[in-house]
Amino acid sequence: MDSFPVNSVTIWTAALHRLVKAMMMSEACIKGGVTAIELAFTTPRAPLMPTGGVNVENAGDWIKAGCIAIGAGGALTGGGKTADEITATAKKFIAAVQAARK
Repeated sequence: MDSFPVNSVTIWTAALHRLVKAMMMSEACIKGGVTAIELAFTTPRAPLMPTGGVNVENAGDWIKAGCIAIGAGGALTGGGKTADEITATAKKFIAAVQAARK
C-alpha cells in the first residue's frame, strides 16, 4: 500500500465500509507493477469505478473484475467525433457492459 496515495487509502476504507457509493480510480492513481484491473480482481468488495484506460475493448473486463461501473471520457468523445459517432460508441460500451454482466 505504500505506493498508493494516502487520500485514496482513506476513500478505499470508506468505500469498503459502504460510506461512499464508489471509488473512482484511474490508471494514474496506481503506481508500481499493479494494473487497475488486477487491483479490482483482488478487492471484490470495493465499489470501484475506473475512469482511466477504459475503452470499448476492455469495458467488459472491468465489469468482470468486479467494478460497479466504468467511466469513459476520451474513448467516448475524443478525436473530434460527431454526435452520431459518439452515440455509436456509447452503444458499443453499453453492449460490452451488458454482455459482461450476464
